Amino acid sequence: MIRGAFNEKTKNIISPYYAKKEDQEFYKCSDPKCREPLVFCKGDVKLEYFRHHPSSNCRNYKEKITNESELHKRAKEVVKELLDNHAVLDIETNCNRCRLTKTCRIIKNNCEVVIECPLNPPYETRKADVALVNPNNDIIFIIEIYHSSKTNEENRPDDIEWCEITTKQFDDELLTEKLKNSKNSTIVVDFKCSKKYVCTKCVEEMQKNRQKQLERAIAIECERAKQKAEQEILIQKKLEQERLENEKIRKQIIINEIKLKKVCKDLDKVFGNNISISDISKKNFTLNINEYDIIRNKELLPKLEKIVKKYFPKHKYHGFLNLI
Repeated sequence: MIRGAFNEKTKNIISPYYAKKEDQEFYKCSDPKCREPLVFCKGDVKLEYFRHHPSSNCRNYKEKITNESELHKRAKEVVKELLDNHAVLDIETNCNRCRLTKTCRIIKNNCEVVIECPLNPPYETRKADVALVNPNNDIIFIIEIYHSSKTNEENRPDDIEWCEITTKQFDDELLTEKLKNSKNSTIVVDFKCSKKYVCTKCVEEMQKNRQKQLERAIAIECERAKQKAEQEILIQKKLEQERLENEKIRKQIIINEIKLKKVCKDLDKVFGNNISISDISKKNFTLNINEYDIIRNKELLPKLEKIVKKYFPKHKYHGFLNLI
């Protein structure tokens, strides 16, 4: 299939859609290096197209209708022709979640149908395949057509409604018949939109779900923060308790040291070198005196009792004399 033909009569490139059988002799290959005569094919089933003669050596020979650029161009021309002939385009879109069908009806009315229409800033570097432009020069609807690569939604304005249809919907007998009939009467042509679409109900449901997930996440985070705070408080309490306990022990050791000095002083006065203190614990204030020293100094036992009662009023000595 040839993209277009060079018309020797007008000296311009002509699309197969606008070509006529009676001008067959003027249609040449669009490649300047070729310019061989072309065959204009027009039937009741397939879309119009040009082709080379079988004996041609042109590099464009044997191009097929699957050529994306040609199909894309032809599809845009068909959409424009349908709307210019006041046909009604019903674009059906299915919700991606619930599969609910939404139909968008496109009617030209007093608008102009523009192919490759430049978009307004900040999308001025982009063009719409087919656009409906009102008398105020505002784009009110965009029709995008794709063969293999879909339109990136980020490259289209959010404030203008648009749809996207595939070139596969233009290569059938029914559409060809409707295109012919549109020249004589107002008809309705159905298209399937392949653009991602989510209905209002599903959007609201998704928003509610997101809100619930957000609230759940916040609740979990708050609970974690609460648990962490409680754990921090427990740790601080434990540390404070340990600090107080250590402080208490430290003070008690100081008191015991003072007390111990007094005990040792009193014991030294009574026993002198006749008794030996084998173990003194400052922390628990324990005084261990060898049993044999007590036996050797029985006469001094009453004095030892007196010392014990003085410094240890609640305890008695026994065995290896433990004064606690």
